Amino acid sequence: MMSFMSSSLGLLNLLNSFLKASTSSSISLRPRFWIRHTHSFKMADDTEADIRQEISNIPLGQLQDLRQKVGTKKFDNTFQKHLRVQDNDNKDFKRTSKNRPREMSSKKHVSRFKQVIQVPKKEKRMDPRFDERCGHLNLDLFSKSFSFLEDVKKQERAQMETEARKTKDPLKKKKLETCLQKMESRDKSRQKEKEKKDLERQHKKVERKLAKEGKKPFFLSKALQRKALLVKRYKELKESGQLERVLRKRRKRSTAKERKRMLPRRSVT
Repeated sequence: MMSFMSSSLGLLNLLNSFLKASTSSSISLRPRFWIRHTHSFKMADDTEADIRQEISNIPLGQLQDLRQKVGTKKFDNTFQKHLRVQDNDNKDFKRTSKNRPREMSSKKHVSRFKQVIQVPKKEKRMDPRFDERCGHLNLDLFSKSFSFLEDVKKQERAQMETEARKTKDPLKKKKLETCLQKMESRDKSRQKEKEKKDLERQHKKVERKLAKEGKKPFFLSKALQRKALLVKRYKELKESGQLERVLRKRRKRSTAKERKRMLPRRSVT
């Protein structure tokens, strides 16, 4: 027991001298005291090295008792500060042979988010319509490649019209008529888009020919495109003899709108 107390007192004195050595070394690092305290700086380094060597041989139990007597905060700040300096020294771990595994430092902190077991990644479904790896969309090539679908759609439409005429179920008939209306509207929008593309293609062809002759190119605006499409539509209707019927429908529709707008409002009493 007496030997333990004497060793604890010796460690206490050792820690005090270590703190003094650390303080003197930190002061002597200042530039203005460098010349004056050069000798004390070297002595502090020697003392600190001796103290570290002696502390490394002290058992863990005695160090714990010393921590309780001196104070945990003071003890940790004194020792851990110098341990951090030593740990931060970069050491190059080289391999003696390229076939051997690389030696890693055991003092490096392991991340708490380290993934020990590799979780397999979920397979992402690839949609060729939006994937850049499948190339860019060429509408002309697409329409040519799937042009056979137009015949299939015509057959389906004829089959649905026949079924709508023959069926006696009102709900089924209404569903079929709704589907036919949707198909008709899609065909109309597709036809309009096709006419627009044809007009742009023809205009570009003419402008390229004029540019080769040295003339300045002229670019069609959207308003001019709409006017050109209306003129083309008018000519087609006139040639087919459906112009009067289409104009009659439009007049009837506009008249109904005007009547609805001109109806007197009822006075609320």
